[in-house]
Amino acid sequence: MDTVVVEEDIDIIIEKPSRATRWKRSIAARLRRQMAKFAKSAHLQKDEEDALARIRAKKLLEKQKKQKRNKVVDTGIESV
Repeated sequence: MDTVVVEEDIDIIIEKPSRATRWKRSIAARLRRQMAKFAKSAHLQKDEEDALARIRAKKLLEKQKKQKRNKVVDTGIESV
């Protein structure tokens, strides 16, 4: 079971992208960052709106409970 290892000389050529290519990549990256920022802000805005809606619903429920308690107390006093 002899493993034969053949080493081949592979030339790796690293070329610097042209100025136009770098410029296009820069613009694309800037647009990606801008879109990500927009999506993040939209998501945060939706979360804030949901939180405010929950707070409003909680206050309304508490108000309704208070009105119901006052109504029960008022009817209890009148019946005496």
